Amino acid sequence: MVQPICIVGTDTDVGKTYISCEILRYLIDNGLHVAAMKPISAGVVASKYGPINEDVYKLFEVSNIKLLFNLINPFSLELAIAPHIAALKCGVSLSVDKITTLIEELVQKLKIDNKCNWLLLEGAGGIMVPLNSAETYLDLLIRLNYPVILVVGMKLGCLNHTLLTYNVLRAKQINIVGFIANAITREMPYLNENIDFLRNKLEIPLLATVPHNGRIKATKDFLKYFT
Repeated sequence: MVQPICIVGTDTDVGKTYISCEILRYLIDNGLHVAAMKPISAGVVASKYGPINEDVYKLFEVSNIKLLFNLINPFSLELAIAPHIAALKCGVSLSVDKITTLIEELVQKLKIDNKCNWLLLEGAGGIMVPLNSAETYLDLLIRLNYPVILVVGMKLGCLNHTLLTYNVLRAKQINIVGFIANAITREMPYLNENIDFLRNKLEIPLLATVPHNGRIKATKDFLKYFT
């Protein structure tokens, strides 16, 4: 039975795709069958498959269950700008209803196929990124009601971003499985002290740490959840 889980970040450029790929690799190395979906992307690059979002390409390459690109990324917006603006400029209508329907259709398909253990759903930007003039990505998380993993890009300002994101998710009663500390720069002063602060402040476990451009270092809580 497939288990969907949402990968969200404290901001844009905190390494959500990198961490999603690392989780996928870890699960594959442990004999599991995994797929990934990035419902909304902004910006495309040339590839052997044609124009495609770079993050979507990475998720496809790592997954061992190969989905069609229109299933992985149903809303591929050409412009690398905020999704609600990119959608408007591209003549695309984004809404929580439409996105939820497509996600749930894929989950049902994977359940019927009965081959996929985990489906990772990578977010776009931070949780308050607008989808349209009235809805944000947070509204999508609320509607889906799937467990969430919070990716923290370890940099100056991350403590503030993390606490804000965490408190909003908790206020909306979203199930936060835990957080992953991703070293997005080669050298962050007092990296371990910042991670320790978050471990003590957040009422969720540290699932893993990831060195700069390194492999995931899973904790006991990560192993417990994914097994």
